[in-house]
Formats: sequence, C-alpha cells, structure tokens
Amino acid sequence: MRFRCSPVLLSCLWLTVPTATEAARAQFMADAVQGDNWSASGVVATMVVDKHHRPGLDLRAAEAVLPAGMGAVKGLHLHCPRLLTPPGHWRCQQAVLRAQFPVVGVQTLAVDFDYEPREARLKLTATGLKVAAGTVALSATAAGEQWQGHLTLDLLELSQLQTLSSPWAAWPAGTWNGSLSAQLQASGVGSEPTAVSAAFKLHRLDYASADGLTATAALVGAGQLQWAPGSVTHPENLLSKLAFNFSANSGQLYLDPVFLDTAQTPFELRAVGQLQATAEGWQLAATKGEFTQPGLLKATGEGTVDFGSGPLLRHVAVQLDVTDTAKAWPLYAGPFLASTDFKDLTATGDLSGQVLVQAGSPTRVDLALQNLTFADPAGTLELRSVTGALRWSAEGTAETDSTALSFLGGRFYGLPFGAAQLHLQTHGRDARLLKPLTLPILDGGLQVDTFRVRHAGEPGMWLRLDAVILPIDMAALSKAFGWPVFGGKLAGRIPKAALDDGVLTLGGNLEADVFGGQVTLQNLRLQDALGRFPQFQADIALRNLDLALLTGIFEFGYISGRLGGEVNGLQLFDWRPVAFNARLGTPPGYRGDRRITPRAVQNLSSLGGGSGVTSALSGGFLRIFKDFKYQQLGIACRLEQDVCQMGGVAPAPGGYYLIEGAGLPRINLIGSQGRVAWSKLLRQLERLGQGAALEVK
Repeated sequence: MRFRCSPVLLSCLWLTVPTATEAARAQFMADAVQGDNWSASGVVATMVVDKHHRPGLDLRAAEAVLPAGMGAVKGLHLHCPRLLTPPGHWRCQQAVLRAQFPVVGVQTLAVDFDYEPREARLKLTATGLKVAAGTVALSATAAGEQWQGHLTLDLLELSQLQTLSSPWAAWPAGTWNGSLSAQLQASGVGSEPTAVSAAFKLHRLDYASADGLTATAALVGAGQLQWAPGSVTHPENLLSKLAFNFSANSGQLYLDPVFLDTAQTPFELRAVGQLQATAEGWQLAATKGEFTQPGLLKATGEGTVDFGSGPLLRHVAVQLDVTDTAKAWPLYAGPFLASTDFKDLTATGDLSGQVLVQAGSPTRVDLALQNLTFADPAGTLELRSVTGALRWSAEGTAETDSTALSFLGGRFYGLPFGAAQLHLQTHGRDARLLKPLTLPILDGGLQVDTFRVRHAGEPGMWLRLDAVILPIDMAALSKAFGWPVFGGKLAGRIPKAALDDGVLTLGGNLEADVFGGQVTLQNLRLQDALGRFPQFQADIALRNLDLALLTGIFEFGYISGRLGGEVNGLQLFDWRPVAFNARLGTPPGYRGDRRITPRAVQNLSSLGGGSGVTSALSGGFLRIFKDFKYQQLGIACRLEQDVCQMGGVAPAPGGYYLIEGAGLPRINLIGSQGRVAWSKLLRQLERLGQGAALEVK
C-alpha cells in the first residue's frame, strides 16, 4: 500500500502502536511512504516494549530517496534500544543507523534524535561517518520547512574527496594530495539554503595543475567563507553575497613564474562580493579583494572574477603598494629575468601604483617610482635613484599617458653613465621617444634623437633609431670595459637604424672617429640579434688610423705611420667570423714618418711566415738599430671555409711583401705562407695581444 505522512516516519508509527500494557510488540509495514520532498519503500517499523515498559524502535527501509537530489539510501536500518516518549516527543539516544549511502557507501553511525510530531520539530546528531579516509559529524535542527545544520569534517583526504564529489563539483584539473578539516554551518527553508558559513584548514596541500603552471608543496593554510545565496530554484535571478579569506604561513606556492615560500613570506587573501549564476557559469561581481604580505606589499582591488569558461579576471582594478621593494623584487620581478643577464638584479626604493586587467590581460599600468635604485652584483646594470611615473596602456595614445622618468646615473656592463631624463610613450607593444634623450657617458655621451618600436617582442617587431655618439675618450672607455688602453676619441652617428622582420639595417653609414682616423661601417645587416645564433654582415673601411696609437695598446712593437684598408664581405655567425676579404696597409700617398721597431718586424714575420729577417735582427750589426724606416707595410687575408688566403702590400719573389723597406739598412719582410688555418691565426693574434713572443712552425 502507499501511505502519506509527515516528514518523519515515527509520527505515523505512533498512531498504530498500542500502549505498553496492551502488547509487547507492534509492527508497521508499508510498500511506500512519501513526504513532501522525500520517499521510502519497503518500510518495516517495529516497536518493542521491554518488561520495564520501556519502548524501543527498530526501523528498516529497502530504499529511501533523500531531498534536494541527495540520492538514495539503501538497506537502511535504524535501531533505537530505548525510545523516550515524553508528551508530544519521540526521543532516542545512542541509536545505531546502518545503511548504504550514495557515494560514501555502507556506514554505521551513532545517532541521537528528538522529534515533535505536532510541531514538526526535529533535532538530530550523527557521528562516525567515514569519508575520504576522515570522519564527518552532523548535527541538525528543523522546524517545519526551516532547518539548520552543522558539519564537522576531520582530516578528509583531498584526492579521495575529489573523486567522491566529482559527480556534482568541478575541481581545477590536476592532482590533489593533502587533507582538509572544516566546520560548516548552513540554514535554509525547504531545499534552498539561505546562509552558509565555513571555517576550514588545509593540511600539507600538494597540488599540481594539469598545465604545470600552478603547484603547491606541503602548503598549510586556514580560511573562512560566508555565503548568503539567492534563489536556487531560479538561477537566472540568483544574486548572493560571498565573503572569503585565506591565509598561509607554511609550505610553498608556485604560480608561474612566481614562487613563494610562505614560511618566509606568509600571505593573506580576502574577498567580498556578489556571486551570480550566468549562462557561462558562476561570476563573482562587485568584488573587493585584498592580498597582503605583512611588511612586504599590499594589493587591493575590485572588479569581476569569472569562474566560467573565460578568463578568470574579467575586469579588475588593483592598487599596489610595495613596503619592502628589496624583498618584493626578487619574488615577483626576478622570475621574469631568470633567463637574462639581469637575473641577480636587486632593487630598493619606493614603488606603488595601479594595474587594470580586462578579460584576463593587463590593459593599463600606472606606477609611481621614488628613489628606486637597481643594482646587479655581477655589474651588468646599475641605475640610481629612478623617480617619476611609468605609464602603459593597451590602446591609449594621448601624451597624458606618457612615461616621464629621471635617474641620477648608473652603469651598464661596466660602462658608467650620468643623470638623464626619459620621456617615453608606450601603448600595447609600441613605444616612441617623446623628447630627445642625452645620456652622458664618461666625457662624452649618446644623444638619441629618434626612437620608435612597434610590436615589441613579436616576430614582426619594427624599430627606428637615430643617434649621435658625442666624443668619448677611448682611454677611459677602454678602462671601463677592461680592455687594453686605447688612445683617441670615439665619435660618430648611428643613422636611421631600422629593425624589420628580425633584420637590423642602417639607412646610412655608421662612422666612428678612433685612433686619430676614421672607421666606417657600410651595408650593415644584423639578423636574429636576440636569438641563439645572430648573423652579422658589413663592409668596413679604415681611413688613416694612427699606427702609433694602435700598436701602443699591445706589446706588439712600435710602428709609426698611418693605416688604411677595407674589410669587405664580413660575415659573423654567432659573433664569430666565417668569411671576409681584408686588406690593410699604408695608405697611398702618405708622406709622414714611417718607422718600425725590430719587435714589430718579428711579430709581422710570425703572422706571414717571413724567414731570414728574424735571425738577422737577433744577431750581427742590425741589433744596434732601435728602429727602421719602411716604405709601406700591410697584410691581407681572404677567409673562406675556415682558411685564410694570406697576402701583403705587393708581390715579392717567393711570396709577398709584408714590409717593403726604405733607406739604410733596408729591411724587406717577405711572407711565404699562402694558406693559414683561421683557428691558428686567431691563436697567434691572441698571443700577440697578450704580449707573448710569436713562433711559426
């Protein structure tokens, strides 16, 4: 038969059980029993009265369907050895409930309940529920359609909990290990909750996301959640309030590429907002959030967080205040520099500002810098006391969005520079210089008149640059780079430099005044400059370089006079020469002093394989001469396939002239080597630069 009664079966049974004096046992059986939002089948309820007239209850059901889509309980057996029946109550203590529950399987629980049929009031506690290798305890009260509940979760294993909850809860993809403890409270009317709160703790959370971009290791944290939901039955109108906080002070957290050791830098996250269901999923709107690392930084923001299929941060504005830049910089900026020469860069000073995010991507950055100093222990970069406003926008072009920074000087790869001001406009991946920049360098400097870049960091990056090198003392420049000390001045122009499709070219010649003469680069072409294997091409012309200044750098031996020539078809691969045609020598028509010391003669001889002269210089009357006159000197090399085809200033019997002498005594140096391995010639030049005596075998 079918029997309809109030939400608790005991009230029905009360109507059928005789008094204890009339019988010792009574039984109620029903094929189906149904309430407003529950049902049961195969119901057998037995009342037993002991000799002391104390009733007990044994209730069985083949299947009970729970409310709110909670599933079906099978094989339900409730045994209450002592049922108290004060006026208007059904009360049982130390009852045992055994059943096969959805998801968690067969369970045996200790249950206490107190039911008032006339008022439809129920108080219930249940302990001993084993879930995900932990335990769950429940206490609940109900009065008519209104109810309250409290759950205690103790050390539930997250990996098992993820599996158990997967039919109705979507977890972020990845592996979950660790455990969860929590105290949950909820209240509602019928099948709809009206308020939910929870205090929870994570124990040694180990999580690795499926994409490898997020991970935790032994993370320990605690938090609270408060939720005031709207109507579940009308999700299109659902608008609920949510408050959340979480703090961690042990374990590690990785959010690509940022890594935090929370024992060293604990954090707290707070958020409040309105949770709304949309067609795409859940959305946390009108959100106010705060991320704090005590003594390090504070970030506050508001906007919309989207838990649907789109970007997580739909629209968020963040105010950033860094209280300890020295500690914050390596944590949040260092990972982005890890693969660069600036991986050990440090920063001190004051930094604050705003960041706007739209659809998951930054659209505006507005930072205030005050006395911000950068330094690298390796000496690659130093920038002192940077002050001003750094502004960037994804779309804006107005000059009010421009960056204006000043600094007091610094050092770049050992090269010192002075104070300057930078006025730059950036938007998206484009940037341009708003005012010419003059950067003092030693006693000269670099004047940048034009600088523009588009699509920075992309394969189609485009760049334009016009600059002037103001005369810089070569001796000071050499010391700054740790080179042998050069003489003279470095000056010239960098005309119309252009980068298109990864290829850097010049719209004119690059000219520099060095060693009392001039060096001109023509047809310059640089491909894949920032890649693994840069390729460089150029033609180089040398005009009237002072040999006394040039040879004075090395222990090569003294040569007076001038040097000119060309290095045509120069090709470098990964900054190593693979081809060129070089011819260097005394400029035609030069009428100045031309003298050479014996040591210089010997070194030139070693390069060209000259014979006879070196032995003559080391013995006999030639030893008394400190130097010799020459008419012309020079050397040539055509590099192909790692072999240098050698030559000199003119053909000579058995070879070529490296030195064609003049006056008395007359010294002619004739080279005999026609082909030389480039690697061998490089070793000779390296030893020459170190002042070592050279030998040719």
